[in-house]
Amino acid sequence: MTPGLQPDRPDRPDWARGKTRRRRCGGETPENQFPGLEHSAGYRRFRRDSAVETPFEGPGWTAGGKVWVSFGLAFFAATAYHVLFMTDAIQISATQVNDLRARTGAGLMDCKRALVETKGDVDAAIDFLRKKGLASAAKRADRTMKDGLVAATISPDSRAGAIVMVGCETDFVAKTDDFINFTKGLSAQILSAKPEDVGALESAKFGATSTSVKDTLAALIAKLGENMAIRGYSFSSADNGHYVDQYIHLGGKIGVLLTLTYTKPETVSNSEFKTLAKDICMQIAAAAPAGINRSEIPADVIAKEKEIAAEAAKGNPAAALEKIIAGKLEKFYAQNCLLEQPFVKDPEQTIKTLVEGVSKKLSDTITVKFFKRLQVGS
Repeated sequence: MTPGLQPDRPDRPDWARGKTRRRRCGGETPENQFPGLEHSAGYRRFRRDSAVETPFEGPGWTAGGKVWVSFGLAFFAATAYHVLFMTDAIQISATQVNDLRARTGAGLMDCKRALVETKGDVDAAIDFLRKKGLASAAKRADRTMKDGLVAATISPDSRAGAIVMVGCETDFVAKTDDFINFTKGLSAQILSAKPEDVGALESAKFGATSTSVKDTLAALIAKLGENMAIRGYSFSSADNGHYVDQYIHLGGKIGVLLTLTYTKPETVSNSEFKTLAKDICMQIAAAAPAGINRSEIPADVIAKEKEIAAEAAKGNPAAALEKIIAGKLEKFYAQNCLLEQPFVKDPEQTIKTLVEGVSKKLSDTITVKFFKRLQVGS
């Protein structure tokens, strides 16, 4: 049925129906002009289809409902007056809004609101947006960050590198240009500043701007509407004889930073050496080793593995118990020590034999000095 039209309802009093028809017919109803017309089936159908109710009529409208609708209309009128007249009175130009947006990266309406609140003062508007960003970040701080991005930066001479992971809530935000640019810029920031901890990194100026990393991240949170945080980072910096490489897997979901050492200057420019570095990076990304060798596995982790192995070996003869535990530990080392892992491209050899083979071929001594693996969600 057409909105606003309702069938004739016998529950409504005759005077109410008559009032509706008199209002529509200019005070004179067809029944008065043509006695007996109301008994016609055709006229009853016409009267049913053409009955129009006025606002606030009908059993669905209560006194409370009328009050709330009236309040809503008044609020809408006041808001429209403020937007149309008060904003214009301050004379905020589109150029001011665009300039503020270019400096802060905030949305158009946020920039306009900030300029209105600060009466056109751009510097005060920037502070206003920063405070809003910090407040927005605080509100979202308890949200779970299940997604994010890993980025890495290597120096032109390949002697230094940095890697960072920034977390967010959804993959949608992780793929935005703003989030990607911030993460990549942060990895470059770490490479140049080499901060001691996250606190030092957050207090440092972001890139060439005068804004700190913390405030820049807060503004990004306010703009994209999700919780974000720096989930981890690392950097490697060394003198001659060190080569740093990186590998980003699955579009930034896994990242690896690797440092190799060598002794001959010509080794660093050799293609087989560079292939070795890339292969080891891919190995770390795929196999997720806990350390380079056994000495890097924490003592408490080894003790826990021994306890688990002893529990699983219960019921065996005492003479065989030590051998069973030792065998399980060897298997654990083969899975978690990089140099003892089977090479993913050729499981017949380990990473140790792979490095030794390239070293022998190049008549040099190559070693794995350092690596860092970051994975989104871990």
